[in-house]
Amino acid sequence: MTDLTGRPAPFDPERLAAFDRLLERFGDPAQREITARVDAAVAAGHGPDGPAAGAVRPDGPAGRAAQAVALRVLAHRGADPAVLAAWRGRAAPGPDLLDPDGDRNGG
Repeated sequence: MTDLTGRPAPFDPERLAAFDRLLERFGDPAQREITARVDAAVAAGHGPDGPAAGAVRPDGPAGRAAQAVALRVLAHRGADPAVLAAWRGRAAPGPDLLDPDGDRNGG
């Protein structure tokens, strides 16, 4: 997220909560399921192939985006960096998943 001048905007939990309410009402149930499984797995300290993850492996762009966003939110919320690294490091992202700064959060 950036502000109107293009500078990175700070993480805002209230803004995220408001957006989550919109997603709950109007969002894709499959993407919400991916996010919920990633959240549960990371909270339990499991990597992407652990039991809580249920082997989450999104096969389409929308599912991969949901997973990437979930990982970024978890990082902002203070999730275990080692667990997040396991999720992000399981596959090298293609150039289309990297932002201009080379952010590997796309996992």
